[in-house]
Amino acid sequence: MIYQEGWRHELKFRLPVSIIPRLREAFMPFVEHDAFCAKRPKNRYTVRSIYYDSNGLDFFFEKKDGLEVRKKLRVRTYDSPGDHDHAFIEIKRKHGRYGFKDRLKMPLDTVAELLDTNNDDWESVVTGLSKKRILSRMREMSKRMDLKPQVLVTYDREALLGLDNSRNRVTFDCNIRALDNPTLEDIYSEDMTSVINEEFVLELKFDEWMPSWMGCIIRDFALTVGNYSKYCNGVEACWQEIDLERLAALEIPNKSRSAHG
Repeated sequence: MIYQEGWRHELKFRLPVSIIPRLREAFMPFVEHDAFCAKRPKNRYTVRSIYYDSNGLDFFFEKKDGLEVRKKLRVRTYDSPGDHDHAFIEIKRKHGRYGFKDRLKMPLDTVAELLDTNNDDWESVVTGLSKKRILSRMREMSKRMDLKPQVLVTYDREALLGLDNSRNRVTFDCNIRALDNPTLEDIYSEDMTSVINEEFVLELKFDEWMPSWMGCIIRDFALTVGNYSKYCNGVEACWQEIDLERLAALEIPNKSRSAHG
């Protein structure tokens, strides 16, 4: 199955966990929990994403350097082993605060061979011309940049959809944690480093125009838009700062990573 999300605004705010009950109360007249949250304990599900990057961490530094146009490749699944037998291979593109995403849903146990650029038999696993075309683009980018799994980022999400327009989306992302140098077999690992604990990330997504209720809540809570990247903060939580500085200066060809605690 192929998913394409059109370009839309993405605003992020890093906030103390203690504010969640009041924020939720403010949003609830205008939203409802999405179908996945509605049937889960505490109205949350767990998001698990393995981010791919080059040896020189090109995607990481594109974000840190503030490039207006950037991209990233990741594999995402949810919850716990046995809850899902599929994963999403995604290319996410950003242009400023606009985001666009291609998602390819595939059986989890096929993802490794599909992204293995040395595997010339990958097309036998994929049916449908559109799927093959998207996956071919992903593989071409992966091969050209020699992309490898760099960081697993996991968090617990409460997702809310606008009552007037389900494209208006509010998410509370808590307990963000990371694991460096993962394999796809690690995607359900919980042997991870905490990225942020007493804080969470609020994300607001909407199409061309922000709904008035979002604007009112931003104003009433005096929220300031941030530039938070779960991938970048996951890398920084797992790596020694000196290694990132040397890599940024191209002083070493390969990075030495810290233990992931």
